[in-house]
Amino acid sequence: MNKRHQPRRAFMLVQMLLVLGLMGAFVIVADRVFRLSVQTSARAAKEQEDLLRLEQAMTALRAEVWQAAKVETPDKSTVHLTAEGTDVTWQTLPDDDLKRTDKDSEQQWTALNLSFERQGSWLVVSRRGAEIALLRQAPSTTKGGAK
Repeated sequence: MNKRHQPRRAFMLVQMLLVLGLMGAFVIVADRVFRLSVQTSARAAKEQEDLLRLEQAMTALRAEVWQAAKVETPDKSTVHLTAEGTDVTWQTLPDDDLKRTDKDSEQQWTALNLSFERQGSWLVVSRRGAEIALLRQAPSTTKGGAK
């Protein structure tokens, strides 16, 4: 029998190396996509928790500003609220935590980094340089009607 006319029934070494190289490239890409998806989901969970803490703090602050007879901001990290018989201080600490203190209790939210500023009758609450809330005191009333 003539060896020239026999069909080749095996892969060549070059073809096998090419397939292994392509498989290696796909593994590297898949690994990067997997790591990116894990990082993204972890970041999303952290941001969701951060927003929940911020919403809880802002709900409490909004209610207290509404009830306050007097709102003072001695500096950008502190707001002092005075209502009937209560004095409440909200302060951003050096580690960016937010602390609420009154005569009976203390509450703290981690890593909120809020700043406060009075603009007329409004209390502007900012976070990382961006305004996130405008809070206004309730209008004062007297027996004869609104002031």
